Amino acid sequence: MPEARAVIYLDLYAALSPTAVTEKLFKEHQMVTVYVAWGQPEAEIVKGRLESEGIPVVLRYESAGLVYGLTVDGLGRVEVRVPAVFASTARELLANE
Repeated sequence: MPEARAVIYLDLYAALSPTAVTEKLFKEHQMVTVYVAWGQPEAEIVKGRLESEGIPVVLRYESAGLVYGLTVDGLGRVEVRVPAVFASTARELLANE
């Protein structure tokens, strides 16, 4: 069953805008944090790596850290989140980097 859901995600991801995909993922499916970056640049690199493999990604962060460029006391913390069905694949890809 997870394989069928993965195909649906990939079709959805390809067909919709990133904003629409993000909203749909949050509303309908459990998102899992697979990586924690300490700053937006690092998170964007990880996001790009996962998206290049067809894994939909959402970044979750505190806006103050992004606006002010702070990375202290958790303000620069960026969670890289994927749908639960992709979590193990995402972790394997990142472990091999």
